[in-house]
Amino acid sequence: CHYNVLEIKNGATESEVKKAYRKMALKYHPDKNSDPGAVELFRRVSQAYVVLNDSTTRRKYDSETRRNRRF
Repeated sequence: CHYNVLEIKNGATESEVKKAYRKMALKYHPDKNSDPGAVELFRRVSQAYVVLNDSTTRRKYDSETRRNRRF
C-alpha cells in the first residue's frame, strides 16, 4: 500500500504526502544509505509519491484499493 510506504493516513493532504516523501527519500536515497535494501525502498517510496501526488492517479488508486478490499 502506497500510504504504508510513506507512513501516512489515507486522507493525507498533498503537503503531507510531499513532506512524507521528502523524509523517506532522504532516509533511503542510495547516495545517503548504503544498506542493501535501500535502493528497493527508495524505488517504492518514489513510486508511492508519483501515485499519491497526482490527484487523478490517487483517486484511481483509492478506488482500486477500496474495490479490492471488498473481495
